[in-house]
Amino acid sequence: MQLHKFRLVIEPKAAQLSARNGTAEDYKSIEEAIHKMSETVDSAKVFVEADANFDRLILLATYNKFFSAMDGIIFTSLLSSIRLANRDERQNKASLSLHQDVANSIFAKKPEEAEQRMFHLLSDAKVRPTAEV
Repeated sequence: MQLHKFRLVIEPKAAQLSARNGTAEDYKSIEEAIHKMSETVDSAKVFVEADANFDRLILLATYNKFFSAMDGIIFTSLLSSIRLANRDERQNKASLSLHQDVANSIFAKKPEEAEQRMFHLLSDAKVRPTAEV
């Protein structure tokens, strides 16, 4: 629950900043993470790693040194949290669609839309079982 609350504060703003500050190279990396998620939608373990990487890449694309400084801690926490939330591979397809929506808004340089879509993505994650982190 604590991690989820933290993510609700940080990640929507990170998506917003990524839409404003990200480069074509950043967006290519984010798209590669989405592609990896798509390729591994039937494998919970590998999908989770691609999912955590997606979130990590958005943090880095903010070009904010404070977001970047949290990269390792957030990535490790997300990896653990997402593993618990995404135990059922059948949920990965719906999750993938929400991730693609966030990415599309970032790529289109629509900061407010990216922020809202990330909030929606995290709200979806909230209804899945998670551990207290």
